[in-house]
Order: sequence, then C-alpha cells, then structure tokens
Amino acid sequence: MHKYFYLIPFVVTLVAFTQCGSPQEKAAETTEVPAQKSIVIYGSNNCPHCIDFKAKLDARGITYTFNDVEFSDKLTLEMVEVVKSSNYAGQIYYPVVVVDNRMVFVNPELEVVISALQ
Repeated sequence: MHKYFYLIPFVVTLVAFTQCGSPQEKAAETTEVPAQKSIVIYGSNNCPHCIDFKAKLDARGITYTFNDVEFSDKLTLEMVEVVKSSNYAGQIYYPVVVVDNRMVFVNPELEVVISALQ
C-alpha cells in the first residue's frame, strides 16, 4: 500500500477547506531581484489571488515555478508537508510561496516575498 494512502481523507478535507486568499493590494514598484534565489508557488490556476500574484511577479520580471495543486494529489501533499515543516498553524490559503527552499509564506503580500528575495 502506498505510504501516503492514509492521508487521502486528510488531503480531500484540506483541499475542501483550503481557500484562495485575499492579500492587501499595494502599488507595484520596480525591484532588483537576485537570480540565485528561487520561488516556488503552490496554488490553483482557478484562484484569482494566485493569478494576480503570478501577474505581479511577471510584471517585475521575477521567475518562479508554479505548482497547480488542484489537479495533483502529489503536489497537494508536497504543499502540506512544506507548510507543516514551517510550523504554520493556521488555515492554508493560496498562494503558498516558498523562497529559496527555506522561507514559507501562506497567502503573502507581494512586498513580503520581495523582501525575502533581497
């Protein structure tokens, strides 16, 4: 039996209670971002907040990897593990952003992620 099989009810419940977040809007500014730091985003292509967050990164020329958890149990489990490892105790809202494989932000404002990149 698959080692994550017991998590299926949890993941289904998590996906059902995971929500698309609504961060405060801020005016865009031009910011230099070091190329060596990576950004991984977990979310849904159907989430307006994820779409908006990605558009803001695109507008600044910031590259990222987007993982659509809506269609992949593997990516959903990966997102849950990433959030759990960060000791985040609240409800998970999209997008979940990981900077440089060590800083995890749940539904962050863009400026928080920009600050983490510097």
